[in-house]
Amino acid sequence: MSSPIDVVTGFLRSFTRNDPDRIAAFDDIVEQQRPSVTDVVVRYRFTATYEGTAFEIPGVMWFSVRDDVITKRVDTWDSLTFLRQTNQTDL
Repeated sequence: MSSPIDVVTGFLRSFTRNDPDRIAAFDDIVEQQRPSVTDVVVRYRFTATYEGTAFEIPGVMWFSVRDDVITKRVDTWDSLTFLRQTNQTDL
């Protein structure tokens, strides 16, 4: 059995390698069930280019892991930062 951090690290490595089959192997989404669940939180900085404009957005992924499986993942990032950096808002 792996640690929850090992499970999340494996998921993120699969995600960055664009390996959908490996990514799917980590997921078993079960809503509202939390026996023996460990939470792992990962901060990240997302960088990309949108219509020729480079942007950078901080974000957080919150994972719930049970028995080597990710049972829930919440990904939160600031969409206003994206809109400001890509000149899509007057705010």
